[in-house]
Amino acid sequence: MAKTNEEKLHKINEQIAHNYEKINKAKEEIKALKVQRTKLEQKIQENKLIELTDYLKKQGIVSVDDFENLFSNDLTSDDNSEVVENTNN
Repeated sequence: MAKTNEEKLHKINEQIAHNYEKINKAKEEIKALKVQRTKLEQKIQENKLIELTDYLKKQGIVSVDDFENLFSNDLTSDDNSEVVENTNN
């Protein structure tokens, strides 16, 4: 028995509705995955910060002043080495 155009249209509309449901479900899954990704990225950054902090503590750098002094000492020693190099030329 041949389907009428109305029956065909009804079937197509059902397929469209079903596909929209799948799309909306996929969008919700993507949102949930993005939240998981963000949480994992934050945890990774926190772990890197903890690792860096532990390393600095092992090197004797426990304050901002210690850190700044490290760089000021490095810059001073670099400046002195350039002066020595320039006098040798």
